[in-house]
Amino acid sequence: MLTIGGGLLVTMLMFAVAIPSGSTSAAGRQAAVSPEEEVVRSGSPLVVVGTAGLRWEDVSSGRAPTLRSLTAEDAGTAGDSLPTGSASRCTTGGWLALSAGGLAEVTDTRSDDGAWLCPDVTVADGQVSGWDDLVGLQDGSTYQADLGLLGDTLDGAGACTTAIGPGAAIALARADGSVDRYLPLDDARDDGAGALAAALAECPVSVIDAGDVTAVGTQTGAPEDAGAQAGTQADAQADASDTDPAEEQESPTPEEEAAEAAAREATRNAAVLAVDEVVADVIDAVPASTTVLVVDVANVPGTRPALGVTAVRPGVVDPDGARFLTSASTRTDGVVRLLDVPSTVLSAVGAEVPSTIEDTPLTYGSPRPTDAATAADELTDLTALDHVRRGAYIWFVDVPLYAGLALAGLCLALGRWGPWGRSSERLRSRGRRLAEAAALVLTSLSAAAFLVSLTSWWRFDAPGWALAASTVGMTAAVAGLGALAPRRPVWAAPAIVTGLTFVVLTIDGVIGTPLNRASPLGSAPTFGARFYGFGNPTFSVYAVAAVVVAAALAQWLVARQRRRTAALVVAVIGVVAMLVDVGPTYGADLGGGLVLAPTFAVLVLAASGARLTFRRFFVVGTAGVLAVAAVGVLDWLRPPAERSHLGRFVAQVIDGEAWDTLLRKAGYALRSVLGGVPVWLTLVVLVLAALLLFAPRRFTPRWFTRTEDEWPLLRPAVLAIWVMAVAGSFVNDFGVRIAMIALIPAVPVLTMAALRAAATAGTAAQGSASASASADTTAPAESGRAEATPAESEEERDR
Repeated sequence: MLTIGGGLLVTMLMFAVAIPSGSTSAAGRQAAVSPEEEVVRSGSPLVVVGTAGLRWEDVSSGRAPTLRSLTAEDAGTAGDSLPTGSASRCTTGGWLALSAGGLAEVTDTRSDDGAWLCPDVTVADGQVSGWDDLVGLQDGSTYQADLGLLGDTLDGAGACTTAIGPGAAIALARADGSVDRYLPLDDARDDGAGALAAALAECPVSVIDAGDVTAVGTQTGAPEDAGAQAGTQADAQADASDTDPAEEQESPTPEEEAAEAAAREATRNAAVLAVDEVVADVIDAVPASTTVLVVDVANVPGTRPALGVTAVRPGVVDPDGARFLTSASTRTDGVVRLLDVPSTVLSAVGAEVPSTIEDTPLTYGSPRPTDAATAADELTDLTALDHVRRGAYIWFVDVPLYAGLALAGLCLALGRWGPWGRSSERLRSRGRRLAEAAALVLTSLSAAAFLVSLTSWWRFDAPGWALAASTVGMTAAVAGLGALAPRRPVWAAPAIVTGLTFVVLTIDGVIGTPLNRASPLGSAPTFGARFYGFGNPTFSVYAVAAVVVAAALAQWLVARQRRRTAALVVAVIGVVAMLVDVGPTYGADLGGGLVLAPTFAVLVLAASGARLTFRRFFVVGTAGVLAVAAVGVLDWLRPPAERSHLGRFVAQVIDGEAWDTLLRKAGYALRSVLGGVPVWLTLVVLVLAALLLFAPRRFTPRWFTRTEDEWPLLRPAVLAIWVMAVAGSFVNDFGVRIAMIALIPAVPVLTMAALRAAATAGTAAQGSASASASADTTAPAESGRAEATPAESEEERDR
């Protein structure tokens, strides 16, 4: 069965070479980004129509007939990733993000019931009300948003602008809150298309606030404020307990709940239609040469993020027909960011993009389905895919972490204080084998988390169950390969599983990360942050796998007196890992590359037999960091639209803007310490590992000494993982969670090696005891003693 499982896995890997994976369809796949394919040509008039809460299911269902008609034609379409975190507490946060070209704080005040109090923005005499308060709100924020940057840049380029509606005024306001030209939406539409056409013809750039549909069914509070919400609910329950039962209101009947839900749906449908009618009026009011960009700016506060509607009615007919939209920031067909809009607007007037605004204008990607419903459904599926993956995240992170630590603790406790005796050796052996199997499964889960993408689990009617079944199958296949390894050396099985993980992720990085894009541990565009390359969880798994397989291969070579070759092999694996993780077209992970350099410095020195000193560690680690910096500079030398995170960071360093980025990421990393029980357990493990590594004479347990005897490079490997985990926690905004996810494969690997070392030691001890007993039995005959009586023989057997 194990051989069949391994063969099945190999077959699937070969099959995957011919069939692309990683998305539900063309939408979601890696996109080639070309500056020549920008949706707006310099000098072309542009009208941006902003909505709030509009989703692609509104288009596919026909609730937004104008947008459905555009999708049926040659409009470029995509789902846009919207502000999250504190920037999403109010829909105003989306308009502020356009103004600053980056995320911005929108409120820090709550009502008595725990809901965020959103600013009520109005415009009077060309001035946005409450603007100074919004600007002051950014001073104490980690975002440090520069409100009015878009408006000032347009003004500096000599481009006049027209804002219609309060949200549009926020987006185009200058740093002092003033607006070039402003009209209320109702006034612009009072006289039909004529008044609107006249208003939109005055300036090359116009922005319209088409309306907000998020108010229907909005939940109070944001997801990160679950604690506050729980407190509010507890207070409500306490108040209810003091209420006279006679005064309590009866719970609504199912019929009443259904009627209320139908009323909410009808209200929202009416709001969607009203927004869609504004889009129709704009299209009717402007000439065909004007590019119309419809973009959603906000999620419904308090709900899970979703990709908003983005559609472009091109001012010039696209000869390639209907296509998805993309950008250099996402490199994903059908996925853009709201933060790509400011650079798109500036490109339309030929203005230079400020350094604090990412120069990633919207571009055309690959062809999309011409059928409106099909195209809209594909874009809707991107959000559904991310929601399933986020829902499964706990089963790939928290649960394996707890399971791995519990298994290690149980093995340690039973090994030390368990009720084992000579008569229970068989029970001990069975328990050890079960624990080994569990450790092997937990180690294999990390590889399975990416290999499940080969099964296209999201295509099934029940994607959650399909993901679960695929995970079980892939984990069994990987564990089956690991189980084929001999019991000695103890590193054989860990080497097979981590080696497979390393190879799979290396290939995935080189070919564009299709497995990572659909993995539960991969990046989720709906939730923002990273859109391509290796995300933080992927890096942690990849780094641990690289270290373990390098330590195993080096140990095999060292045992054959080939230390130079061993050091060379470790160096090669480290260089490959760094190139794949850092490469702009591969992993594009700057922080990970900086961490891998000192990580492999430890292992290279240990494999070569050199004594690990701070000076040697510093020299080797610095060389690796300089190599990563060189890759970043080479990436920076490419055109801005082709740069990855590395090149853009180098540009920030040159422009003097990098310090703000570093401070913001440091703030995220520090706040990760408050991440709850998993993070706190991780900190405890890191401290215990530090005691073992840096005070070995006092804190090295017997089980580790026994395992180290079988695998001498184990201690350097553990030190390398510790360096990676600690350094990664400091330099990455993911914080301690970098170390937390590293423990998921690392702890069961160490547990598996320790159990196999214990079994080897037990077998050796048993063999030694048998040899001793045999010598004791033959010695009396050789010395002339009488042969043991049957009673004595029985007593010896009992003993």
